[in-house]
Amino acid sequence: MSNFPWEIVLAVLALVVPVFAFLWEFVFVGRKRLGYRVQVDTTARQEVAAENAGALQRLDDC
Repeated sequence: MSNFPWEIVLAVLALVVPVFAFLWEFVFVGRKRLGYRVQVDTTARQEVAAENAGALQRLDDC
């Protein structure tokens, strides 16, 4: 059996990885937010008239 301290290596990695991710995201690259959203440019009227309108309701009826 080896006496290599795997617990210490994993503990150090568990500390280094999040710190590196934080520094990369906010210091080096300079982003101000973590997530992004995509806005869909459709209205409710377009959704009602769409080809797949009511698909979820049809699945619930099964």
